[in-house]
Amino acid sequence: MNERERLAAPEHARNIEYQKALEHSNKTGKCIFCDPLGPQNVTLKVGKFWRCWWNPIPYKHLEGRHFIIASIKHAKDLSELESGAGDELLELVNWAKSEFPILQHVGIVIRNGNVEGTISHLHVHLQAPDGIHTCIAVFGKGQNWPQIQKLLDEEP
Repeated sequence: MNERERLAAPEHARNIEYQKALEHSNKTGKCIFCDPLGPQNVTLKVGKFWRCWWNPIPYKHLEGRHFIIASIKHAKDLSELESGAGDELLELVNWAKSEFPILQHVGIVIRNGNVEGTISHLHVHLQAPDGIHTCIAVFGKGQNWPQIQKLLDEEP
C-alpha cells in the first residue's frame, strides 16, 4: 500500500492506543471511520449521509468539546458525495449546536483529501474553545508536528 492508498497515518497519532488502531486499519484495510461504533465512539446522531460522535481522543483542552461528523460512505473528498449530503451536514451541525450549548461558538474544520492528518476519510471537526486555552485546527501533520504537539502539551 503506497502513501496515497493508506487509510491512516499512524505516525501522526496522539497516543499509542490510537497509533495501534491506525496501524490495524492499514493492515486490515478497514477504515476506523467507516465502522466507528466501538466502545469509545458513542454515536450521537446518524443521518442518511453522516454520523456524529464525541471525539474520544480530543486535542488538549477540548475534552468534551470536540465532536466528529464523518461521512457514512467511505469518501476522501466532498466531490464524492451524493446530492443532499451538504444540506444534511449543515442540518447536523445545527442540530449539534442546538443540542449541546458548548457548541454555540465553534470552529468547524473539514478534513478533505489525502491522509496528511491521521484518517483518510472525509470528516468534520466541531471544536468549541473553552475561552482560556489555545484551540487549533490541524490540516496536515508534517515534519514539524512533534514540535507543535510539544508546544500544545506545554501550554498550561
